[in-house]
Amino acid sequence: MFPELEKLSVQKCPKLVALPKAPKLSVFEIEDGKQEIFHCVDRYLSSLTKLTLKLEHTETTSEAECTSIVLVDSKEKWNKKSPLTVVELGCCNSFFGPGALEPWDYFVHLEKLEIDRCDVLVHWPEKVFQSLVSLRGLVIRNCKNLTGYAQAPLEPLASERSEHLRGLESLCLENCPSLVEMFNVPASLKKMTIGGCIKLESIFGKQQGMAELVQVSSSSEADVPTAVSELSSSPMNHFCPCLEYLGLSGCGSLPAVLNLPPSLKDIFIAGCNSIQVLSCQLGGLQKPEATTSISRSPIMPEPTAAAATAAREHLLPPHLESLSILNCAGMLGGTLRLPAPLKRLDIIGNSGLTSLECLSGELESLVVYHHAIHYDITH
Repeated sequence: MFPELEKLSVQKCPKLVALPKAPKLSVFEIEDGKQEIFHCVDRYLSSLTKLTLKLEHTETTSEAECTSIVLVDSKEKWNKKSPLTVVELGCCNSFFGPGALEPWDYFVHLEKLEIDRCDVLVHWPEKVFQSLVSLRGLVIRNCKNLTGYAQAPLEPLASERSEHLRGLESLCLENCPSLVEMFNVPASLKKMTIGGCIKLESIFGKQQGMAELVQVSSSSEADVPTAVSELSSSPMNHFCPCLEYLGLSGCGSLPAVLNLPPSLKDIFIAGCNSIQVLSCQLGGLQKPEATTSISRSPIMPEPTAAAATAAREHLLPPHLESLSILNCAGMLGGTLRLPAPLKRLDIIGNSGLTSLECLSGELESLVVYHHAIHYDITH
């Protein structure tokens, strides 16, 4: 018994399977702990504000082994609400397994949730998302079996699914190699980072007509702007009106990034070789009558008149201040239209790009400009 203990940190104690009573414990951390220590967490939940539970990796837990954290003799405490604001979970299959019965609405004050190496997380945990009404930051990484929404026969279309996590501001998805479909991200989102999701096909849920767009772009570049316009004016175009940062890396199955919100100020894209179209929402944005071309360097030859006529036009958000497109070979063929507020521009290893043009006048705000067809640290 430790009646005044407020913080407990346990690191690399492989034989520890029991913990003391501590009614005032507010910060509880376990690093590389045994899976058996999991049953001790329940006694602290009513006082904790931060929980870090990173257990040693085991093989995928079976349904029988996915026991609930809620003990039968402690159900009365769940009538209250947990003070937890930060939860970091590593290899904690019992929170999301088929046998888990955690009342997630108990964690109404939770603001940050990190899920790492959860093998039993196969579909988006919609019931969990629905309960976490205060969540501001969500990190999901190294969940190798996560694919997207459950494919039930009577499941509604992505456009009809309800939106959860209505206060979410930051979303980070890393190294989820089976992920194909995003959940419907809320309008409150300000920062989105996605890396190493090699099968992901869209960053804003399912977009109707995506397959048709890819087919058109591969067969007739002249028709791409029309296809983009039609998709951008569809009912699915009102995504993330508050989004300011978008980071994409190692997402090799993304065919296009459509409906970029006008609010974006920073875009970072690296190692996404399949992207053929990059387009801002077109609603309320008019194409200027005249644009100014940026002088091409000797390594970027002048395109022929025919190529210029058929070139794709990639419209960027009007308030964008930083754009980095790195090592995306064959990406963004055609013309990239740059907004006037742009301050930083990095384009490295993008052999398909033929022209840069400013939407209005000159890029007076530009202070950093890097361009190379092939990345070479000697140049």
